Amino acid sequence: MRRYLINSLLMGLRSNSGMGRPKKYHSEEERRLARKQWDASYYRRNQDKIKEKMHLSYKAARAQYEREHDLPPKPEPLNFVQHYPRKRPTRLEKELKNLKEQHNLWLSAVNSSPRDFLESTYRRIVDSETQASGEKKTSTPPTIP
Repeated sequence: MRRYLINSLLMGLRSNSGMGRPKKYHSEEERRLARKQWDASYYRRNQDKIKEKMHLSYKAARAQYEREHDLPPKPEPLNFVQHYPRKRPTRLEKELKNLKEQHNLWLSAVNSSPRDFLESTYRRIVDSETQASGEKKTSTPPTIP
């Protein structure tokens, strides 16, 4: 008896009195949104085919329009020599170039020998200090073992 009451109440809520499958969409808005989702997923799955088909139909319509209006055919595109713009150096390439320049300047100042460079720097420092203090010049660097 209880089951009968529950079933009868449910049948009263259904629009088709228990016959057939239940409605999937209960309003026009739900139906419209479901259709929109399905269309979007279909387009994502078949995007390349749809674009190719649209391109071909555009070309056919354009050719028909040109024939109907006696338009001259499109001229062939001119093939100019491609002049590619000079590639701009990257930040790393600029830094490497700057580093190489500094290294070359250092090598020219060192006279290709770091020891000579250090000795000449030492002599200059000692000479400048002795001239400032008024002492006698003694520019012999300490011996490095």
